Amino acid sequence: MVRFADQGELSAATLSPSVLVQSRHLSARLLGSASQVAAGQWSTQGTAMLTALTSPSARGFVGEGGITMGGSAFPDGARTAQAIGTARVHWLGGPSALWLGAGLGSMYDGAQWRGVRQGELGASVPLRASQLTLVATPMLV
Repeated sequence: MVRFADQGELSAATLSPSVLVQSRHLSARLLGSASQVAAGQWSTQGTAMLTALTSPSARGFVGEGGITMGGSAFPDGARTAQAIGTARVHWLGGPSALWLGAGLGSMYDGAQWRGVRQGELGASVPLRASQLTLVATPMLV
């Protein structure tokens, strides 16, 4: 049950299935969510991701390409959608890693399709019994 400051209470029943199929160089993931937010009213979301990786080079570099597509539908008729293709270069330095990436695509905000550009810079380092990962992903719509 959720209660907003100036609104009434809202209850929802949600089902969120997911499927992951993975091999050494390919990964496919499907995620979904369906919530009944009122009698006979549903809110739905779905995402599909496909990623391909190269074999590591002798110097520890790995290439990655992927596409992510998704969308949502709400009881009031509003809809959203997005499709973004990405490319990354990873450097694997033992337990640590660095990566640099870029993406292009489009998104639908319920009124019109808009272009999307994104960058990505990330680092991951071990800290005792945990892993610290920092990622910056600036996006321009």
